[in-house]
Amino acid sequence: MVFERKHRVGVDEVNRKLLMTNRAIIVSFENTASFQSDSIHYGILDIPQTLLTWFVIDWKVRVIRRPLYGEELTIRTWGRDAARSFSYRDFEIYVNDELCVQATSKWALLNVATRSFESVTPELLQRYGNEDSMSVFAERELEHMMVLDEYDIRTPITIRKSDLDFNGHVNNVKYFDFLIDYANVPEFNDFRITYRKEIRKEDEVYLCHSKVDNKDMFAIIDAEGQVKTIIECE
Repeated sequence: MVFERKHRVGVDEVNRKLLMTNRAIIVSFENTASFQSDSIHYGILDIPQTLLTWFVIDWKVRVIRRPLYGEELTIRTWGRDAARSFSYRDFEIYVNDELCVQATSKWALLNVATRSFESVTPELLQRYGNEDSMSVFAERELEHMMVLDEYDIRTPITIRKSDLDFNGHVNNVKYFDFLIDYANVPEFNDFRITYRKEIRKEDEVYLCHSKVDNKDMFAIIDAEGQVKTIIECE
């Protein structure tokens, strides 16, 4: 089942050129996925009954034309290629009939009581609808991203209470703020993000950066060398 909603780009979602930011694009996608879960009673408000929640572990996003402040978006999403405890979810943003942004993502299903992965059941797939014939990119699976042996720049990150979500971890859209605050990066039109480990308030973490073959390669790594997040932009 393809789930669709309308959204008008607000003033808090644009940069100085009045163009929608990557952070805002990801937020719009995550909200759309959450609203679909709400519609079939597997949303955040249903967690006390279902004990289940989805969390995103990987993104691939391509911006074809960045939406402007005030434009009305049609945001579409659907699940596909679910297996074991994971499912892919694709997204598209249209302005009128113009495709502006396309993305794919990978999500894991977690049992909040046991803190373990839960299998995606046929009943759950039936509720969401599994559109295996539809993929926004030719490559249906997201390839594993590698960490560099060394990075040219290593900058400490200060984790604030406002960076945390309702789970007590750094909200995954905050990583876009880290790129702006600590690396002063532009709004890349093609990017990948893999979330390996959650970041907590007490973690000592660093934003590491190198440029390789015209790609900006980032990793967030803690003091013990554990990789939290990998980001590739071009």
